[in-house]
Order: sequence, then C-alpha cells, then structure tokens
Amino acid sequence: MTSGQCFVKLLGQCYMGDGRLSAPGKDRLAERVEDALVKGNCRRAMGLLSRRSLLNPDSPEGIRVAHELHPGPIEGYEAPVLQPTENMDLPARITEEEVVRAVKSMGLSKSPGPSGLGPAHWRVLIQAQGVPEALAQAFNEILGAAQRRGYRALYEFRLVLIPKDETGSRYRPIAISETIMMALHKIVLSRLRTQILALLETEQIALHRMHMGGVRMAYTEMQADGTHAVSLGITNAFNSIPREEILRGLDQASVPLILRNHIEAFLQLRHAAHLDSVPCGVPQGDPLSMLLYCVGQNLFIKELKERYPRLIAYADDILIFHSDNSDATGIVTEATTLAKRYGLTVNTGKCQSTQRGQEVSFLGARSRRRGSP
Repeated sequence: MTSGQCFVKLLGQCYMGDGRLSAPGKDRLAERVEDALVKGNCRRAMGLLSRRSLLNPDSPEGIRVAHELHPGPIEGYEAPVLQPTENMDLPARITEEEVVRAVKSMGLSKSPGPSGLGPAHWRVLIQAQGVPEALAQAFNEILGAAQRRGYRALYEFRLVLIPKDETGSRYRPIAISETIMMALHKIVLSRLRTQILALLETEQIALHRMHMGGVRMAYTEMQADGTHAVSLGITNAFNSIPREEILRGLDQASVPLILRNHIEAFLQLRHAAHLDSVPCGVPQGDPLSMLLYCVGQNLFIKELKERYPRLIAYADDILIFHSDNSDATGIVTEATTLAKRYGLTVNTGKCQSTQRGQEVSFLGARSRRRGSP
C-alpha cells in the first residue's frame, strides 16, 4: 500500500468512527470570536456574538439550501474550449519541512473536516518519527497521480451554513475540508502565488500582501471632486464561478500541468454529505479559494477595465470610478451583460452609486457624494 493510499485509509477510519465531527455547537463561540478578532475581522466577531444559530445541513431545509447555494452554470453560459498548458515542468517536491510548517501555521481553533482530525491532532502527529516524511510522500503521490478518483474521499468537505442576517432567510456556505488537505493546499498556494500574480490584472488586489493600500486609494478616489463610484454586487460569487473559467485562467498563466490537473480534480471531486458533486465554484474556507476565484474572474475584470479604466477589485467586491458624464445605471447594465459572458450574475439590487446619492463601500471604506443627505 502506498503512502497516499494509507493516507486515504487513515482518514476513512476516522470518518467512520467516533472521530467524525458534527456541526460545531455554541460552546466554541468564544474561540471563534477570538479567532475573528485576531484576524482583524470585527464584523465577523460581532456577527458571532449575536449568537445566531447555524442551520443544520442534514435537515430538509439545510439540504434544500445547500443545493440552492451550489448551482450549476447560469442559463446561456457558453463554456470555453480549454487548451491545457504544455508546461510539463515538475514543481519542486514537497518536503517534510514544508509539511511541518503548513500544519503548524493553522490555528488551533480551526474546525476539522469530516474525519474529525483537526489542527491539534495533526500537530501531535507530526511530532511522531516518520510522520512528516510519510505525509510528504503522500502529498507528492497525490499531486502526481494519473488517476485521481482513488483519492475522492480526500475532497469531501463538511458544510456549515451561517446565517447572513437575523431573519435566517439567507445563508453563507462554508466548506470545511480535511485539515491535512488544507495544509497541502497551503503548499500548493506557495507554488502558484508568484505565477498567478503575474497573470492577474493589477486592479485585482486580493492576493497582494499590502492590499490595504488599495483600500486607501479607493477611499481617496471616492472623495475626489467630479468622481463617482459604483459598487457591483455579484450573486453567490464564490459558489457560482464556472470551473472552466478557473481552468482557462490557469492555462493562460501556463501553470505546470501537474498543479493544473490537481486543481481540476479538486474542483471536480469536491462533495459533501448531501452534495454528490459541486458543479461550479470554489470552496469558501480553502487556502486556494481566493486565488482560484480571482483567476476565474480575471477576464471579466480585464474586459470591464477596457470599458472603465478606473476600477479596483478585492475578489467579488468591485468598485468602478467614473465622471459626471457617465451614467451609473448604464455602467451597471453593461457590467451585468459582460458578467454573464463569464458565468457570473450581477445583483443589480445590491449595486450602489454615489451618483444616486447612495453610500458606497469597499472593504470598510465608505463614501457618499458630497452634499448628499
């Protein structure tokens, strides 16, 4: 039995036994709030403190919502003909040291995936002689596998449905993958980051380490006389971006085929208890999520920029700047049509405009047309 097969069997044994974890209860509220505050996410911390109950994904309502939030491609979307990269370069093999660093970098308050093996368990396991070496071998085997369906169990995630408002009518799906697979994806991210940054439009700032500079720029731009801002709201963005757009972006970046194929398998083989497959999107909660989403929407941003050169985007948080001579409604209409070409849906009801006297925000920076009530 290979290292990769042993790895799958280990997680399977935990999954079938008492180690499998159900949805976390409210007794972990303090840990979650602390984790959100450490990351500077005050909004999330306040949301947690409101003690909103999670929707049970195994309930009939939870199953309905789960399917609703993981839709297929939108009507009329034409998937591109993919031309996989010819880059046959082999990325550097994953080392024991990288495995140890990746595991140690995950906060202990992170929830575990379906097996129940969380960061605390893996931190103990990697101290055992031979475990880092075995994990490195398993990771390299998984990345290089010609037939990946044998590893399907590794791509299962535990779905958590978090209410987006106090009414409990709208939910944000969080996909909690196996902890050790997130460690693998942290390493894969380090292999891809530089190459993907070279591909992305400079206005996409989510992967920039100093992205707060972009927030300051956006705020300054919004305050300038004669300048208006329009915010675009993308409906269920992370869960609806077509995987074909992501793969097309990876091909355009000439990502090594071995990494490109792993990501394709990851997107195709993702599943949960009541979701046999996930037809679109990237999981909210995986280290690769932000990178893959930005790759998937890059052509949309590029074409949008050709029409409106002054814009900035942090994932699906998009802001377009324009002069008094341009009409905000026309901008939203054109952006809506363009987004459909790439499988995205603009929620026109959530688009705000300073030209209309509305408050526009970008990552917490808020502005309203001077003189507006």
